[in-house]
This record gives sequence, structure tokens and C-alpha cells, in this order.
Amino acid sequence: MQLGDFVYALTVALIGLGGWLYARHESVQQVRLQRYWLLACLCIAGGLCLEIAAEHLPAWSLALAISLIAAGSLLQSHSLGLLLNPPQTLCRFNWSLLGVASSAELLASFGLLPARLSMLLTALTLATCFLLLSWRFWQHEQAFGRRWPGMLPLLGLLAASCFLFRAGLIALLSDSFSPLLEQFLFLIASTCNIMMSLGLNLLLLRQTNQALSRLAIQDALTGALNRRGLYDAVAALPAPTREPVSVALIDLDYFKQINDHYGHAVGDDILRQLVGHLQRTLRPHDLIARYGGEEFCVLLPGLDQTTASRLLDEIRATFASQSWSDTVPELRCSFSAGVSEWQTEQDPDSNFALADQRLYQAKAAGRNQIHPTPRGH
Repeated sequence: MQLGDFVYALTVALIGLGGWLYARHESVQQVRLQRYWLLACLCIAGGLCLEIAAEHLPAWSLALAISLIAAGSLLQSHSLGLLLNPPQTLCRFNWSLLGVASSAELLASFGLLPARLSMLLTALTLATCFLLLSWRFWQHEQAFGRRWPGMLPLLGLLAASCFLFRAGLIALLSDSFSPLLEQFLFLIASTCNIMMSLGLNLLLLRQTNQALSRLAIQDALTGALNRRGLYDAVAALPAPTREPVSVALIDLDYFKQINDHYGHAVGDDILRQLVGHLQRTLRPHDLIARYGGEEFCVLLPGLDQTTASRLLDEIRATFASQSWSDTVPELRCSFSAGVSEWQTEQDPDSNFALADQRLYQAKAAGRNQIHPTPRGH
């Protein structure tokens, strides 16, 4: 089993090092995670190597070996928690498990605690560590929209089951159980841990790809969708027989004059403020896209043209009354918009052209208004 321990220790250390080398040129968050994961792998590898040499070292060295392995397992869970949004750290109870396992092994090494009891506590501690690691992986899969646990959480559960089974054997059998069975359980748990370490790199790669995909459809200045994101959203529109969909094209009034008079920094701030105002006042499932320059497109699923015009007019009124004292005290901003009910059997450009035509009519009528004019105005 010593050779198996050594191979496992070397594999875990190399995977941790490889992951850190891969992530060191990525985001600060990923570098921090891989730094903790590398430290965790080195703790596990060091603990396994110390366990191999424990028979040639003082009695307390085995307690140190178990402490390092348990600390490494907890650090793996801690590093995964840092990648969540918002980041999550381990509570005091989790770290107290390390103290329990270490103290039990240390007392047993000096004959102050039965070896069977210390082995039982160690097995339960490692089982809890793997359960926590499985839960962290499951939290990440939920963030990606998965409804059922994938391979990584199940690997954590399998490793935890091995240690729980070992704890059950220790508790039920007075004599030592088969070394072959113990080696088999260790092989399964160590294989699961290696595969989870490899899975972490795949998880980081998936997160990077998701971030790149989001950047490809997102306007860098305002955070709204860009043209590509807008057309992707249009492709996912419901069939016209299911519910109405309205589209609005919004254009800031006299934006060129504002840019020329106050500068592009003020103009950029106005664009961001408009998108923020729309996000606060529209419904969560409404879509906002930067159509070009100071022009924005809003998709309103479930709203007919009359209801959409009324909603946009309320938003227009609150935006026009907004104070810009933090930017330019005398500044006043407004927008005009053209609204049309989406005809999903037509191509997107035809629908945008109709909304754009109505936007032009709103500007020709004096700006700071919605066309068609909502009823009652």
C-alpha cells in the first residue's frame, strides 16, 4: 500500500501544480482559487508521504500526517467556495473537524486514547470533508443551471461513502478488518479525489468559456446586450400564437450636443445611467440591448403595443425628471421611443424598421415622447 500512497501523493501534487500553472494567467479569482487548491494538494501529498514514513518517525508523526490530509481536504472545499458568487468560506465547525481528528490521533499516539476510537474519528472527519467537497461542486453545477448532480458531486459522495463504510467497519468489528478491503476503499477514495482535481480544471475552463460567451453578446460600456445578443434573443422569442411581444427603439434626445458640450465622459455616464434606469424599471425578463450609439432596443415579451407604450411612457417621464447634480447640475436628459408589436413571422429587420420609423415620428413631433402615444395622453 505504501507504493499506492506514494503514487497518489505524487499525482495529487502534480495535478495541483498543473492547475496553478494553467490558471496563473487567468482572472485574479481563478489564480486565488488555484493557489488554495495547490496548497491543499501539497498538504494531502505531504500527509501521505509522512504516513508512509511514520513507522520510522516519532509516534506523533502519524497525527501530523492525518492533520495534513484533513487540512488539504478542507482547503479544497474552501477554494471551491471562493469561486461561488458571492464567495463562501468554511465556518468554524468545518475547521473544528480538523482539530478533532488531529487531537484524537495525537492522544492515540501517546496511548491516551484507544486507537480504534481515533481511527473512527479520522474516518468520520474525512467522510465529512468529502461530503462538503461534493456539496461545493453541486453548488457550482447549480450555478451553471443543472438540475441534477453531475459526475463531480457524485465522485465526492462516493469518496465519502468509502470513509463512512470504513467508519462502520471500525465501529462494528472489534478485530481489524481485511487489509485488502482497506486498500480497496483507499483506492476508490483516492481515485475520486484525483478525478475531482482534474474536474476542477474542467470547471474553471467551463467558467472561462461562459464568461467569454457572455462578453461576446454584451456591450462593454453599459452591460446591456449588444447586436449579436439581441439577435440571439430574437431567435428565442415565443411563437406569435402564444403571447404578444413588443419591441421599442429608444434614442437619447440631443445626445450629440451633450457629448460636444460636456464631453464624452459625461455622455458615457448618461448611457450607463439610462441602462441602469431601464433595468430598475422594467421587468426581470425584459431584454435591453444597445442597438448602436445612443440607441437602445427593448424587447417586452407578454406585452401588446398599447401596454408597452404606456410602460415606456412612465419610464420616459421618470428618466426625464432625474437629477444629474452629481454629474452636471444643469443637465437635463430625455429620450424618445418608437414601439411596435412584434410580428414573429417577419424577419427581425422588418420589425426593427417599423419601430425605428415610429421613433423617427416621435422625434419629429418634438422629442421626449413615445410613439404611438399611449391612450389618455
